[in-house]
Amino acid sequence: MTVPSIKTLGVTATWEDWTTAESGILFPTSHTFSSEPKLSIITVKGYN
Repeated sequence: MTVPSIKTLGVTATWEDWTTAESGILFPTSHTFSSEPKLSIITVKGYN
């Protein structure tokens, strides 16, 4: 994904540790970026 207002050439990232919300939607709960530490998502909720 690129955002025109952010002037960067891009960053690679992973989508890991998937969990299923009560609604049945799958969410990744952690991301690893090429130049940054891992980002973890602790509470995931999905609504219809």
